[in-house]
Amino acid sequence: MTDELHIHEFQQADATPPKRGLPVWAWAVMGVVAVAVVAVIVLFVAPGIATGRGGAGSVSATLSDNSPSLYHTDGLVVALADGSGRAEVSVSTTPRQAFLDGSAGRDWVNAYAALPTGYTALSPIYSIDVRGEAALIAEMAVPNGAEPLEHLDLYRWDESAGTWLFVPSQIDPARQVVIFAPQGASTHVMAFHAPAATPALGMVVTPGGPDLSGVTYGAALPEGLAVDEAGSLGGAVAEASASTVLPIVENRAGGFSAYTDMQAPLVGQLIEAAGLYDGLTLDFAPAEGYTAFVAALAEQLHAGGKQLNVVLRTSDLAGLDLPALGRHADRVWIRPADDPGAYLSGNSVDQMLSTLVGQIERRKLGLLVSALHVDVSPEGSRLVSFEEAAGPLGGVSAAEGYLGPDGSSVPAAGILPLRLDGSAESLGYDAALKMNYLTYRDDAETLHHVYFSSAASLQTRLQLARKYALSAVAVHGLAHPDAPAELANGLTALLSEQPLGDPQPLELVWQVRDGSGAELSREQGDLSLLQFVWEAPGEPGAYAIAAALSDGSQTSERGELGVQVVAGADPAATPTPSPTRTPSDDPTPAVTPEPDDDEDEVEPTPPADTPPPPVAPAGVGGGFELGGQVSGGIYHPNEMRQAGMTWVKFQIKWSP
Repeated sequence: MTDELHIHEFQQADATPPKRGLPVWAWAVMGVVAVAVVAVIVLFVAPGIATGRGGAGSVSATLSDNSPSLYHTDGLVVALADGSGRAEVSVSTTPRQAFLDGSAGRDWVNAYAALPTGYTALSPIYSIDVRGEAALIAEMAVPNGAEPLEHLDLYRWDESAGTWLFVPSQIDPARQVVIFAPQGASTHVMAFHAPAATPALGMVVTPGGPDLSGVTYGAALPEGLAVDEAGSLGGAVAEASASTVLPIVENRAGGFSAYTDMQAPLVGQLIEAAGLYDGLTLDFAPAEGYTAFVAALAEQLHAGGKQLNVVLRTSDLAGLDLPALGRHADRVWIRPADDPGAYLSGNSVDQMLSTLVGQIERRKLGLLVSALHVDVSPEGSRLVSFEEAAGPLGGVSAAEGYLGPDGSSVPAAGILPLRLDGSAESLGYDAALKMNYLTYRDDAETLHHVYFSSAASLQTRLQLARKYALSAVAVHGLAHPDAPAELANGLTALLSEQPLGDPQPLELVWQVRDGSGAELSREQGDLSLLQFVWEAPGEPGAYAIAAALSDGSQTSERGELGVQVVAGADPAATPTPSPTRTPSDDPTPAVTPEPDDDEDEVEPTPPADTPPPPVAPAGVGGGFELGGQVSGGIYHPNEMRQAGMTWVKFQIKWSP
């Protein structure tokens, strides 16, 4: 075009030479110089534009082994995915503000009107045009105002469909880039902030669970259906009532090795099972062909106006085509491991969610958590009832040699030491998890932590759905036969964003009742009450001594010992026992702490009129060392020595 312009000028000059000025030959020389200048521009400037050094606007290049990447100054790099191949790539940008205020041009008016509800545009629109078959990878600089990064999403504008489509991506916080793959011949991609919103509530319903009619939730996921080893569907769906009912179908045991082998028959069975409901929820262990299986099932369910949900557990992610799974399923439920420690910031649940929100549109993601108590060991985690959780405390037993020959009698005003004979080592409270816990060792000496669920811990878990702006949450364990008491409060607080207090502490409770069942005394406290000393009354009669574990809302009875108090020798005349460790001669014994696990234990010697007892079996803290808790600073040192006691405990309230 420039050459044509100069030729035209030359023709004009020949036809009508200027009356004044330079001669004709001078004009010809100037024309030659102008052509040379154009050549210089093409030679030196054009390569700069082609390699992205030309500044804002459109840049283009042919990517190859020798020149594998293209850079745009608005913060985008496009490169060959594996460093090899060949593709012609052009990148241009549309400023964010021009897009928002309508000055970007007619083509973007419809795109602006179709923005996802509540989403905030953060970056320019990057238009990437590609010619060639080579696989490409792009890195977009994290735009200003993108914090928190957990809410950052990429979408591309599909002009033919008139909608924004989710773009799978991965954020590299250290390098402050968002990594994605351009798709097709033309990609118009933009970074957005997802809105924070109250997630929809779902409930996993287990057969035999309590009625939750007082709890409002939108989706019921009833259990009961399962696939057997032959690939056949069986079972019965738990009764559930909600606006949307999507029964769970389990195949966690891997009943068959490849979904490709059983796809057609099983899809047919599942379509039939969904007939009475709004769709299905698959809780399957992925295997070969699983994504294609989900696609085939989803197509048929959608044709019938029904939904397909999919459950993904922590162990399911490796090797799955997550973006494809997210496209086919109506909702993907993330089911993390049951270990409460996994929910702490930066641990496996955080990492899992961070990965999934980049691969599956968060508007399709839900968080499914357990509300049951859990037993955690190096071998894994196991959901348990409150009764199972309290099991390591054992049952009530009396110290050998203190009961009469009949095994159930004590003399009037006598002393009877008792204990819980399990393998529990400690009770405590984990402030980070907001859960009480109990520790014990199994027969193989493996240490276990039993965590007791609480409304506060459930709320903490569910708040991760807000952190990642997920669309839904669901709870397993409230509509369950072993449901912890009063946990529905956690759901109400979550949805209303009201903080919850810490749970009541775990307490051991000892109770003494007379023959009529009337309570005579009660003592409750921490693990020091694994050992309990009962002073029999002076009047003969039948009594029962029981122990329990309580968290303020649930109680696990740990057993009961029936005792007959009989008239006998004057307790004051009972021979003084001979303990293996001689107490001090000081009439007022020193107050000593409870025995440490590492100290040698002292076994009290029973009264002389009974056979000498065998050495007590090792339990919590080793053998049984007898002592007692007293109140009000009043105790009887002589009588306590006569009973073989070697320590005394005072419990006081301390305040600054």
